[in-house]
Amino acid sequence: MIMSSNESMSFKNVEEMLEDRNAEDHGRYFLCDCPDCDEHEAFIYKNNPKMIMCNRAEECGEKTFVRYENVKSAEEIRMQNLSVSYPDLSTKQAEALDWSRRAFEHVQKHTLSPTLDEGYRGISKEISKEYIVDFVDEEIVKHMFNKMKPLWEKDYSKSSFMHERNIILPILDEKGHVDRMLLRSSINPDASPKEIQLVVNPSKESRDFFIELNNYSDVVVITEALFDGLSFKEIDPDVSFISLTGSTKTRQLTEYMKSNKELFEDKNILFALDDDKAGREAMDVLIGMVEKYEIGADWNIFKYPRNENMKDPNDFLQEDRELFKGCYEQSINELKKDKKNHKEKEVNEIAY
Repeated sequence: MIMSSNESMSFKNVEEMLEDRNAEDHGRYFLCDCPDCDEHEAFIYKNNPKMIMCNRAEECGEKTFVRYENVKSAEEIRMQNLSVSYPDLSTKQAEALDWSRRAFEHVQKHTLSPTLDEGYRGISKEISKEYIVDFVDEEIVKHMFNKMKPLWEKDYSKSSFMHERNIILPILDEKGHVDRMLLRSSINPDASPKEIQLVVNPSKESRDFFIELNNYSDVVVITEALFDGLSFKEIDPDVSFISLTGSTKTRQLTEYMKSNKELFEDKNILFALDDDKAGREAMDVLIGMVEKYEIGADWNIFKYPRNENMKDPNDFLQEDRELFKGCYEQSINELKKDKKNHKEKEVNEIAY
Protein backbone atom coordinates (compact mmCIF):
# COMPACT_ATOMS: atom_id res chain seq x y z
CA MET A 1 0.00 0.00 0.00
CA ILE A 2 1.51 3.34 -1.10
CA MET A 3 1.06 6.18 1.36
CA SER A 4 2.21 9.77 1.65
CA SER A 5 3.83 11.27 4.72
CA ASN A 6 0.56 13.11 5.41
CA GLU A 7 -1.17 9.81 6.17
CA SER A 8 -0.76 7.47 9.10
CA MET A 9 -1.02 3.77 9.81
CA SER A 10 -2.98 2.18 12.64
CA PHE A 11 -2.19 -0.98 14.58
CA LYS A 12 -3.40 -2.62 17.76
CA ASN A 13 0.07 -2.52 19.30
CA VAL A 14 3.79 -2.28 18.57
CA GLU A 15 4.16 -6.04 18.04
CA GLU A 16 1.56 -6.00 15.26
CA MET A 17 3.30 -3.05 13.58
CA LEU A 18 6.72 -4.73 13.73
CA GLU A 19 5.35 -7.93 12.23
CA ASP A 20 3.47 -6.05 9.49
CA ARG A 21 6.59 -4.08 8.50
CA ASN A 22 8.94 -7.15 8.59
CA ALA A 23 11.05 -5.39 11.20
CA GLU A 24 14.61 -6.50 12.00
CA ASP A 25 16.30 -5.61 15.26
CA HIS A 26 19.39 -3.42 14.77
CA GLY A 27 20.19 -2.31 18.29
CA ARG A 28 18.85 1.23 18.73
CA TYR A 29 16.37 0.87 15.87
CA PHE A 30 14.38 -1.58 13.75
CA LEU A 31 14.99 -1.85 9.99
CA CYS A 32 11.69 -2.36 8.19
CA ASP A 33 9.62 -2.07 4.99
CA CYS A 34 8.75 1.51 4.09
CA PRO A 35 4.95 2.10 3.89
CA ASP A 36 5.51 4.48 0.92
CA CYS A 37 8.03 2.81 -1.40
CA ASP A 38 7.81 -0.69 0.15
CA GLU A 39 11.62 -1.04 0.14
CA HIS A 40 13.21 -2.67 3.19
CA GLU A 41 15.17 0.49 3.99
CA ALA A 42 13.02 2.33 6.51
CA PHE A 43 13.76 2.53 10.22
CA ILE A 44 11.93 2.90 13.51
CA TYR A 45 13.79 4.15 16.55
CA LYS A 46 12.93 2.09 19.61
CA ASN A 47 12.36 5.21 21.68
CA ASN A 48 9.86 6.54 19.11
CA PRO A 49 7.75 3.70 17.63
CA LYS A 50 5.15 6.21 16.43
CA MET A 51 7.14 7.17 13.34
CA ILE A 52 8.55 5.19 10.41
CA MET A 53 11.21 7.01 8.35
CA CYS A 54 12.48 5.91 4.96
CA ASN A 55 16.26 6.01 4.60
CA ARG A 56 16.12 6.40 0.80
CA ALA A 57 16.44 10.18 0.87
CA GLU A 58 16.76 10.66 -2.91
CA GLU A 59 14.12 8.12 -3.99
CA CYS A 60 11.60 8.33 -1.14
CA GLY A 61 12.56 9.71 2.26
CA GLU A 62 8.95 9.80 3.50
CA LYS A 63 7.83 9.78 7.13
CA THR A 64 4.81 7.78 8.20
CA PHE A 65 3.09 8.32 11.53
CA VAL A 66 1.75 5.31 13.42
CA ARG A 67 -1.28 5.22 15.71
CA TYR A 68 -1.91 2.45 18.23
CA GLU A 69 -5.30 1.35 19.51
CA ASN A 70 -3.75 0.19 22.77
CA VAL A 71 -1.82 3.25 23.90
CA LYS A 72 1.08 2.37 26.20
CA SER A 73 3.27 4.44 28.45
CA ALA A 74 6.90 5.14 27.56
CA GLU A 75 8.00 2.60 30.19
CA GLU A 76 5.70 -0.08 28.76
CA ILE A 77 7.07 0.58 25.28
CA ARG A 78 10.64 0.37 26.60
CA MET A 79 9.98 -2.97 28.29
CA GLN A 80 8.24 -4.24 25.16
CA ASN A 81 11.24 -3.31 23.02
CA LEU A 82 13.53 -5.15 25.42
CA SER A 83 11.43 -8.30 25.19
CA VAL A 84 11.56 -8.13 21.39
CA SER A 85 15.32 -7.49 21.29
CA TYR A 86 16.26 -10.08 23.93
CA PRO A 87 13.51 -12.73 23.96
CA ASP A 88 15.62 -15.37 25.74
CA LEU A 89 16.81 -13.18 28.62
CA SER A 90 15.17 -12.26 31.89
CA THR A 91 14.01 -8.66 32.27
CA LYS A 92 17.01 -7.76 34.43
CA GLN A 93 19.44 -9.41 32.01
CA ALA A 94 17.82 -7.64 29.04
CA GLU A 95 18.08 -4.29 30.80
CA ALA A 96 21.73 -4.94 31.68
CA LEU A 97 22.65 -5.99 28.14
CA ASP A 98 20.84 -3.03 26.60
CA TRP A 99 22.58 -0.70 29.08
CA SER A 100 25.97 -2.01 27.94
CA ARG A 101 25.23 -1.19 24.31
CA ARG A 102 24.02 2.32 25.10
CA ALA A 103 26.81 3.02 27.61
CA PHE A 104 29.58 1.84 25.28
CA GLU A 105 28.22 3.98 22.41
CA HIS A 106 27.94 7.02 24.66
CA VAL A 107 31.50 6.69 25.96
CA GLN A 108 32.89 6.22 22.45
CA LYS A 109 31.11 9.31 21.13
CA HIS A 110 31.12 11.72 24.05
CA THR A 111 33.83 10.88 26.60
CA LEU A 112 37.44 12.01 26.46
CA SER A 113 40.05 9.28 26.74
CA PRO A 114 43.59 10.31 27.71
CA THR A 115 44.78 6.85 26.72
CA LEU A 116 43.25 6.72 23.23
CA ASP A 117 43.93 10.42 22.55
CA GLU A 118 47.67 9.77 22.92
CA GLY A 119 47.60 6.97 20.35
CA TYR A 120 47.13 3.68 22.18
CA ARG A 121 49.53 0.98 20.95
CA GLY A 122 50.45 3.12 17.94
CA ILE A 123 46.83 3.50 16.80
CA SER A 124 45.35 6.98 16.41
CA LYS A 125 42.18 7.96 18.25
CA GLU A 126 40.39 8.45 14.90
CA ILE A 127 40.70 4.69 14.34
CA SER A 128 40.56 3.31 17.89
CA LYS A 129 37.49 5.24 19.12
CA GLU A 130 35.25 3.27 16.78
CA TYR A 131 36.21 -0.08 18.32
CA ILE A 132 37.52 0.59 21.84
CA VAL A 133 35.79 1.90 24.97
CA ASP A 134 37.82 3.63 27.70
CA PHE A 135 36.03 3.83 31.06
CA VAL A 136 38.99 5.93 32.28
CA ASP A 137 39.01 5.20 36.04
CA GLU A 138 38.25 2.41 38.48
CA GLU A 139 35.04 3.91 39.87
CA ILE A 140 33.44 4.05 36.43
CA VAL A 141 34.52 0.46 35.72
CA LYS A 142 33.01 -0.57 39.05
CA HIS A 143 29.76 1.16 38.05
CA MET A 144 29.80 -0.74 34.75
CA PHE A 145 30.11 -4.09 36.51
CA ASN A 146 27.34 -3.11 38.91
CA LYS A 147 24.95 -2.23 36.05
CA MET A 148 25.82 -5.44 34.17
CA LYS A 149 25.73 -7.69 37.24
CA PRO A 150 22.69 -9.79 36.12
CA LEU A 151 24.68 -11.10 33.13
CA TRP A 152 27.17 -13.11 35.20
CA GLU A 153 27.04 -15.54 38.10
CA LYS A 154 29.99 -13.76 39.70
CA ASP A 155 29.66 -10.20 41.06
CA TYR A 156 32.61 -8.37 39.47
CA SER A 157 31.52 -5.07 41.02
CA LYS A 158 33.19 -6.28 44.23
CA SER A 159 36.49 -7.23 42.57
CA SER A 160 39.23 -4.59 42.74
CA PHE A 161 41.22 -6.88 40.41
CA MET A 162 38.61 -6.23 37.68
CA HIS A 163 38.09 -2.53 38.40
CA GLU A 164 41.47 -1.54 36.97
CA ARG A 165 40.54 -3.00 33.59
CA ASN A 166 39.24 0.19 32.00
CA ILE A 167 39.91 -0.63 28.32
CA ILE A 168 36.93 -2.49 26.86
CA LEU A 169 36.94 -4.18 23.43
CA PRO A 170 33.28 -5.07 22.73
CA ILE A 171 32.40 -7.77 20.19
CA LEU A 172 28.99 -7.08 18.63
CA ASP A 173 26.58 -9.50 17.02
CA GLU A 174 24.78 -8.95 13.69
CA LYS A 175 22.20 -6.71 15.38
CA GLY A 176 24.72 -4.49 17.13
CA HIS A 177 24.19 -6.00 20.58
CA VAL A 178 27.21 -6.76 22.77
CA ASP A 179 28.07 -10.46 22.66
CA ARG A 180 31.43 -10.59 24.40
CA MET A 181 33.98 -8.13 25.70
CA LEU A 182 37.73 -8.21 26.16
CA LEU A 183 39.14 -6.21 29.06
CA ARG A 184 42.58 -4.63 29.35
CA SER A 185 44.09 -1.97 31.58
CA SER A 186 45.82 1.32 30.97
CA ILE A 187 45.47 2.12 34.68
CA ASN A 188 47.86 -0.73 35.48
CA PRO A 189 50.00 -1.59 32.43
CA ASP A 190 51.44 -4.58 34.35
CA ALA A 191 48.04 -6.15 35.03
CA SER A 192 48.14 -9.92 34.68
CA PRO A 193 46.72 -11.56 32.73
CA LYS A 194 47.05 -8.89 30.06
CA GLU A 195 43.57 -9.57 28.69
CA ILE A 196 40.39 -11.06 30.16
CA GLN A 197 37.40 -12.20 28.11
CA LEU A 198 33.82 -12.14 29.40
CA VAL A 199 30.75 -13.48 27.63
CA VAL A 200 28.11 -10.76 27.90
CA ASN A 201 25.03 -12.38 26.34
CA PRO A 202 24.28 -15.60 28.27
CA SER A 203 21.37 -16.61 26.03
CA LYS A 204 23.38 -17.84 23.04
CA GLU A 205 26.80 -18.78 21.77
CA SER A 206 28.60 -15.47 21.75
CA ARG A 207 30.71 -14.41 18.78
CA ASP A 208 34.44 -14.73 19.45
CA PHE A 209 35.85 -12.68 16.56
CA PHE A 210 35.75 -9.01 15.53
CA ILE A 211 34.58 -8.23 12.02
CA GLU A 212 34.21 -5.17 9.83
CA LEU A 213 33.36 -5.74 6.19
CA ASN A 214 32.80 -2.69 4.00
CA ASN A 215 32.53 -1.78 0.32
CA TYR A 216 35.43 0.70 0.29
CA SER A 217 38.16 -1.88 -0.28
CA ASP A 218 38.43 -5.24 -2.02
CA VAL A 219 40.85 -6.44 0.67
CA VAL A 220 39.98 -8.08 4.00
CA VAL A 221 42.83 -8.73 6.43
CA ILE A 222 42.55 -11.60 8.91
CA THR A 223 44.54 -11.18 12.12
CA GLU A 224 44.93 -12.84 15.50
CA ALA A 225 43.86 -9.87 17.66
CA LEU A 226 41.88 -6.63 17.37
CA PHE A 227 44.93 -4.39 17.78
CA ASP A 228 46.50 -6.20 14.83
CA GLY A 229 43.42 -5.55 12.68
CA LEU A 230 43.38 -1.89 13.74
CA SER A 231 47.07 -1.62 12.85
CA PHE A 232 46.12 -2.23 9.21
CA LYS A 233 43.24 0.27 9.53
CA GLU A 234 45.82 2.78 10.76
CA ILE A 235 47.70 2.68 7.46
CA ASP A 236 44.69 1.94 5.24
CA PRO A 237 41.45 3.26 6.79
CA ASP A 238 39.33 1.69 4.04
CA VAL A 239 40.51 -1.89 4.51
CA SER A 240 38.12 -4.50 5.95
CA PHE A 241 39.35 -6.78 8.71
CA ILE A 242 38.51 -9.83 10.79
CA SER A 243 40.34 -10.35 14.09
CA LEU A 244 40.31 -13.50 16.19
CA THR A 245 40.44 -13.47 19.98
CA GLY A 246 43.32 -15.94 20.02
CA SER A 247 45.14 -18.30 17.69
CA THR A 248 42.98 -21.28 18.70
CA LYS A 249 39.67 -19.47 18.10
CA THR A 250 39.15 -20.46 14.45
CA ARG A 251 36.01 -22.62 14.63
CA GLN A 252 33.39 -19.86 14.72
CA LEU A 253 35.14 -17.87 12.01
CA THR A 254 35.40 -20.83 9.64
CA GLU A 255 31.69 -21.57 10.12
CA TYR A 256 30.82 -17.91 9.54
CA MET A 257 32.85 -17.67 6.34
CA LYS A 258 31.43 -20.92 4.96
CA SER A 259 27.87 -19.76 5.70
CA ASN A 260 28.42 -16.29 4.25
CA LYS A 261 30.53 -16.95 1.15
CA GLU A 262 28.72 -14.22 -0.76
CA LEU A 263 30.16 -11.55 1.55
CA PHE A 264 33.69 -12.48 0.44
CA GLU A 265 32.94 -13.05 -3.24
CA ASP A 266 34.84 -9.94 -4.40
CA LYS A 267 37.29 -9.79 -1.51
CA ASN A 268 40.99 -10.58 -1.63
CA ILE A 269 41.98 -12.15 1.69
CA LEU A 270 45.29 -11.23 3.33
CA PHE A 271 46.29 -13.55 6.16
CA ALA A 272 48.29 -11.67 8.79
CA LEU A 273 48.30 -13.87 11.87
CA ASP A 274 51.22 -13.83 14.29
CA ASP A 275 54.58 -14.96 12.94
CA ASP A 276 54.98 -17.83 15.42
CA LYS A 277 54.06 -21.52 15.64
CA ALA A 278 50.52 -20.97 16.93
CA GLY A 279 49.83 -18.25 14.37
CA ARG A 280 51.08 -20.35 11.48
CA GLU A 281 48.97 -23.33 12.60
CA ALA A 282 45.84 -21.16 12.78
CA MET A 283 46.66 -19.70 9.37
CA ASP A 284 46.98 -23.20 7.87
CA VAL A 285 43.49 -24.04 9.14
CA LEU A 286 41.98 -20.88 7.67
CA ILE A 287 43.79 -21.18 4.33
CA GLY A 288 42.68 -24.80 4.04
CA MET A 289 39.08 -23.74 4.62
CA VAL A 290 39.26 -20.85 2.13
CA GLU A 291 40.68 -23.11 -0.58
CA LYS A 292 38.34 -26.04 0.08
CA TYR A 293 35.18 -23.92 -0.04
CA GLU A 294 36.52 -21.45 -2.66
CA ILE A 295 35.94 -18.40 -0.48
CA GLY A 296 37.10 -15.00 -1.69
CA ALA A 297 38.57 -13.86 -5.00
CA ASP A 298 42.18 -14.65 -4.05
CA TRP A 299 44.45 -14.79 -0.99
CA ASN A 300 47.97 -13.99 0.10
CA ILE A 301 50.11 -14.11 3.26
CA PHE A 302 51.41 -10.92 4.85
CA LYS A 303 55.22 -10.82 4.74
CA TYR A 304 57.07 -10.14 8.00
CA PRO A 305 60.70 -8.98 8.10
CA ARG A 306 63.26 -11.13 9.92
CA ASN A 307 63.06 -9.27 13.22
CA GLU A 308 62.31 -10.70 16.65
CA ASN A 309 60.44 -7.51 17.61
CA MET A 310 58.00 -7.79 14.70
CA LYS A 311 56.11 -11.02 15.28
CA ASP A 312 52.60 -9.56 15.08
CA PRO A 313 51.18 -6.60 13.10
CA ASN A 314 50.74 -4.29 16.09
CA ASP A 315 54.31 -4.81 17.32
CA PHE A 316 55.46 -4.27 13.74
CA LEU A 317 53.47 -1.02 13.46
CA GLN A 318 54.94 0.33 16.70
CA GLU A 319 58.48 -0.73 15.82
CA ASP A 320 58.63 0.63 12.26
CA ARG A 321 55.50 2.22 10.78
CA GLU A 322 56.97 2.93 7.35
CA LEU A 323 58.34 -0.58 6.91
CA PHE A 324 55.00 -2.00 8.07
CA LYS A 325 53.19 0.10 5.47
CA GLY A 326 55.66 -1.01 2.80
CA CYS A 327 55.19 -4.71 3.61
CA TYR A 328 51.41 -4.27 3.51
CA GLU A 329 51.53 -2.53 0.13
CA GLN A 330 53.84 -5.23 -1.23
CA SER A 331 51.46 -7.97 -0.09
CA ILE A 332 48.50 -6.16 -1.71
CA ASN A 333 50.41 -5.56 -4.95
CA GLU A 334 51.23 -9.27 -5.14
CA LEU A 335 47.52 -10.04 -4.83
CA LYS A 336 46.65 -7.63 -7.62
CA LYS A 337 49.46 -8.98 -9.80
CA ASP A 338 48.29 -12.56 -9.29
CA LYS A 339 44.73 -11.52 -10.10
CA LYS A 340 45.90 -9.85 -13.32
CA ASN A 341 47.91 -12.94 -14.33
CA HIS A 342 44.89 -15.17 -13.67
CA LYS A 343 42.70 -12.98 -15.91
CA GLU A 344 45.30 -12.93 -18.70
CA LYS A 345 45.57 -16.72 -18.48
CA GLU A 346 41.78 -17.10 -18.72
CA VAL A 347 41.66 -14.79 -21.76
CA ASN A 348 44.46 -16.74 -23.48
CA GLU A 349 42.76 -20.05 -22.78
CA ILE A 350 39.47 -18.76 -24.23
CA ALA A 351 41.26 -17.38 -27.31
CA TYR A 352 43.09 -20.67 -27.79
